[in-house]
Amino acid sequence: MKLVKLKSIKKIQSDSKRFDIETEKTHNFFANDILVHNSSMTAFIKDGEFGVCSRNLELRETDKNTFWIIARRDDIESKLRACGRNVAVQGEVIGPGIQKNRYKLKQPSLFIFNVFYIDNYKYADFKEFTEFAKDYGFDAVPILNTEYVLDNTVDELVELSKGTSTLNTEIQREGIIMRTLVEETDVELGRLSFKCVNPEYLLKFE
Repeated sequence: MKLVKLKSIKKIQSDSKRFDIETEKTHNFFANDILVHNSSMTAFIKDGEFGVCSRNLELRETDKNTFWIIARRDDIESKLRACGRNVAVQGEVIGPGIQKNRYKLKQPSLFIFNVFYIDNYKYADFKEFTEFAKDYGFDAVPILNTEYVLDNTVDELVELSKGTSTLNTEIQREGIIMRTLVEETDVELGRLSFKCVNPEYLLKFE
């Protein structure tokens, strides 16, 4: 990946905290020395206000912004309002124009992996997460195993990460995410969750 410096930031309006940043060919950029990946999307309802965010920034609504196109097309605002509480969903956006559409989807799509209750400052446990996705009409990221016990070596985990995607069985999946069924937080590590990257995916695409 070639790194280039951001040339300019356009101010939208004086009282706005929303920005819309996009880079050509790749959706990654550095903001305040943090690598930002533009395909992670969050949509929220808080105190009656609906918003859409990238990983680090709240985005203003435009006709060309992929995240807002998805939000309006899938009626995400109504889905979150139906929940009746301050809540956010976070997910991965994949499809045409995003990371070269490696899974060959026909349209940009959101697959959620988190439900976050804002007032409680708490992520939903796995069972509650899957029920939320079903009840309010969200597509969840593919779930591979709900009975796995973490006792493997790193090499065994790498082997476990290998395989084709359930979204397109002709394409190597990027990897796997490990999480607890009941949310747990470690004093030093924080939320217990980690990713194991499929080396065959890296060899092909990176």
